[in-house]
Amino acid sequence: MANEDELVSYGEGLETEISGKLRKNNFNKGEKYYVSLDKKMVNVKTQLRLIMDKYGIDASDMSRMLEVYQNMVVDLLSKGYSVKILDLVTVSPTVRGSVDSSTAAASQSVGVKVSSLPKLTKAVEDLTISTIEEASSVSAEISEIEGKGTADGSIVAGKSIRVVGKNLKTGVEGDGVYFVSADENGSINMDRSSWIKAEPFDILTNMPSELVVAVPSTLSAGKYVIIVETRYVNAKSKRKDPLFAQSKIFDVKTL
Repeated sequence: MANEDELVSYGEGLETEISGKLRKNNFNKGEKYYVSLDKKMVNVKTQLRLIMDKYGIDASDMSRMLEVYQNMVVDLLSKGYSVKILDLVTVSPTVRGSVDSSTAAASQSVGVKVSSLPKLTKAVEDLTISTIEEASSVSAEISEIEGKGTADGSIVAGKSIRVVGKNLKTGVEGDGVYFVSADENGSINMDRSSWIKAEPFDILTNMPSELVVAVPSTLSAGKYVIIVETRYVNAKSKRKDPLFAQSKIFDVKTL
């Protein structure tokens, strides 16, 4: 994201080139890709400064006017009106999803549709794409583990373990959190039939950045790793191919 401090005055630092990253579309069969643009966000404070620099209009006056205008747009939209915001966009209430019959309308949720107008569309016609880099593939990672419910943070069968990382949330059929035995050299048993899977109700916290999992009481003392297998993206989407994350080796104690 662009550093807004670079926008010293109107027109300076406002480049007409954009860049993006090439990403594989994991939800489309075949080798399909899309480009996600690197966003250069300009917040309201910076916009007001740019206007003041170019037109000499007091920023506090402009801020108050914009606040009043924003409140009016929100009020009209909340009453079911479609609102044209200058010559830039039209915002309108819209019904999400499809309706099976006339009796189903009451059960539908209402959202907001934003439609760009010709002036806004024309504004991007002269933009050029300077670079498109291939994005690194999405991965799941475990960066930290610690025992919970023990004074020294040790990991004990029958207690729980906190797993910190990224893209760890599970919840799709086939997902799992596994305790896998390891030897002194760090090699793990690749026979999946020997992996001990935590039951869904034993996953006490289930977030992308953190899992808290009950350590199976049946584990013998020894060395283990945790392997997370996940296809979860969000409540409505899943990955075609699973992501795997493996922890460092840790010792499990028994009571």
